[in-house]
Amino acid sequence: MTAPLNRDQQIELMLGSKDRHETRFAAWMANRTVRAVVSKPAPGQDDGTLFSHETRRAACC
Repeated sequence: MTAPLNRDQQIELMLGSKDRHETRFAAWMANRTVRAVVSKPAPGQDDGTLFSHETRRAACC
């Protein structure tokens, strides 16, 4: 059994992955339907709940 790609082809595939990803992502974002779907908030994100953060010193024993 032989590998589907030889070593040089695997290296070339890995080195070009960022460019392929960016090209594919740009094509998806150019599609009006895809852009509308990904811009909608997920369920629970648009409920307006605000979170607060408070730092307190814990009691030491």
